[in-house]
Amino acid sequence: MFDVAEARLNKAVCTLPADQRLYLMRRDPLDIEPGAKLQVESIDFRTACSFVNSYHSHHGSPVGHVFSLGVNAGEDLVAVAIVGRPNARLLDDGRTLEITRVASAGIKNACSMLLAACRREAKQRGHTSVITYTLEEEHGVSLRAAGFTDEGLTGGGKWCRADRPREYEKNTGAKRRWRG
Repeated sequence: MFDVAEARLNKAVCTLPADQRLYLMRRDPLDIEPGAKLQVESIDFRTACSFVNSYHSHHGSPVGHVFSLGVNAGEDLVAVAIVGRPNARLLDDGRTLEITRVASAGIKNACSMLLAACRREAKQRGHTSVITYTLEEEHGVSLRAAGFTDEGLTGGGKWCRADRPREYEKNTGAKRRWRG
């Protein structure tokens, strides 16, 4: 697992511009024992954020969560998902959750296993559906394998308005919404 010093480093890395952050996060693939069994478990938010800050391709960790899950291969944490309330206020109906981040160290089948586990956990907690978004150019194979359906492209755009300025966010184009 991650220690406190590494968590602080990852938080500092997250504040860098994306092009520098991606360079610093490049790591060699984990040396996982061949045939190591993948196992899903609940993990704390701090550990999930540290992993996301280290392995997510284009975002840092989110502000909060409802629950977080991780996939272990033996003793190694190889993928995490952070699930929270929907960012889009019109979708925040109290029955829907959003998978806000999924990050993986590149272990085969870890993401599909994690996404399916997020759906099951949300249903056990009384929620009727789970949504998530991918960039338009991402294929969504893991989402399809986990039972999610493609709802099409969203409009995209920036969150700032004239009376409510916000910092520029990258990836403001259309996103593909998935529901499970």
